[in-house]
Parts: sequence; C-alpha cells; structure tokens
Amino acid sequence: MKTPDYASPMLRPRDAAEYIGLSVASLARMRCDGSGPVFVALYSAGIGYDRADLDAWLASRPRFKSTTERTVAHTAAVV
Repeated sequence: MKTPDYASPMLRPRDAAEYIGLSVASLARMRCDGSGPVFVALYSAGIGYDRADLDAWLASRPRFKSTTERTVAHTAAVV
C-alpha cells in the first residue's frame, strides 16, 4: 500500500478517511447525509477532499473530557 500524499491539494476518499481517522464507509455515509466534511466532485464518479476543509471540519467537532460529558451533551441536544 502506498503512503498517502498529505501534501497534495486534494485527497481521495481513502486518504481523507485515514487523515481524519474514519473508515471509508463512514466518510461515504457522512457525505450522503451531509454531516461530513466539504467535498469536491472532481468528475462524474470522483470525489476529492481539500486538506484545509478536513482540518476545518475536525476543528468544528465538539471536544469532551469524558464519556459522561459527551453523553450529557448528546442527551441535551436530542431533547
């Protein structure tokens, strides 16, 4: 397996998923439901992710100190 080129302006879904620590399937699911990072349609079946967009998406994710804190925040958001 070749090493991903994180210096490249656009990352393919496999490299983007590895970069942000998700599976390719999770990234695809998030792309479909709109909850994932911004992506670019490079051609009819090709998807690319700009590293700056991936970094911005990661920075926008909530951060928690414990599982309890995350559960409380999630419960409050659902109610």
